[in-house]
Amino acid sequence: MKNNELDKLKNLWQSHTDNSDIDMTHIIPEARKQLKAQHKAMLISNIFVSISFVAVFIVILWVGTSFPGRSIYFYASLGAMGLLLVSLLAGMWAGVRFRNINSDMEPRRYIDSSIKKLKIRHFMLKYATPGFLILLLLVFMFYYADLFEGESQQFKILAYGITVLYFLIITVLMRKKRSRQLKEIVRLLQYLNLWKDNLKDEQGDPANEDTMSSMAL
Repeated sequence: MKNNELDKLKNLWQSHTDNSDIDMTHIIPEARKQLKAQHKAMLISNIFVSISFVAVFIVILWVGTSFPGRSIYFYASLGAMGLLLVSLLAGMWAGVRFRNINSDMEPRRYIDSSIKKLKIRHFMLKYATPGFLILLLLVFMFYYADLFEGESQQFKILAYGITVLYFLIITVLMRKKRSRQLKEIVRLLQYLNLWKDNLKDEQGDPANEDTMSSMAL
């Protein structure tokens, strides 16, 4: 299904590149507008998530230092949780462009930088976020192995079951939003590649169609 969507996008892009009647006066301002809106939303979201993660790190440190003599599962799960949070946060900030590039003065540099950041966001949404949730669930399983040691089998099954159900609900709730965000990113990548191709035509450079194939992250 995902491959079909990518193939459709490639075909659409290729058909556009062969069409000299493309209205770039609409595509270029729309690309700038959407990039600006996404950049602002990413900054606000990343700042909020970063503050939240700081609070989580404090709790992790407090738990790890307040309960000495626990098993290896306890400390390994806390360490793995901290590592996962740091990795996710690093990936999220990697998708933000900090350099202010003038799209009128340096359009090619602006386009290349934007494509690079959009591909990072695409990877984070499509692969990193689901992977993070799966790994975090496994970390909780290790944490529970220590926390619920000595508890009855029925209690353990209930605790594990509730946790798995919670992660499934979170995954389902996030799926629609992730799908919408991925579509927005793919559309922006299409706009930017059309813009880039238009610049090459204006400057008489040879076209490079490899940019769209690299979207299959």
